[in-house]
Amino acid sequence: MFQRRRIGLTGLAPILAAHVAAAEATPGYNHEIPKQIMKPDVVETRIGKLEFFDGSPLPETADRVLDHLDFLRGVEAFLNGIPATSVEGLRLGQMELGATAPN
Repeated sequence: MFQRRRIGLTGLAPILAAHVAAAEATPGYNHEIPKQIMKPDVVETRIGKLEFFDGSPLPETADRVLDHLDFLRGVEAFLNGIPATSVEGLRLGQMELGATAPN
């Protein structure tokens, strides 16, 4: 049937180490945040200075970014319309040359 195994101190070592590491953590909400994942409070970009507090954008920063996204969407809409206007230009050019019938 089943064999019973003895768990020695070597088997308990990882469990005890994890428990000790959890006990050494800073209590409450004041855990030290690793520097590698911290973001700066101010970022210089081509649309200006973007400011953050605890990783969240300030209202002025959010407004600036949303305005920039609106601008980018307008540029995208313009660029997406260029192929259609090119085809219309070709059609009008052909009509000027006398190609008015669809054959």
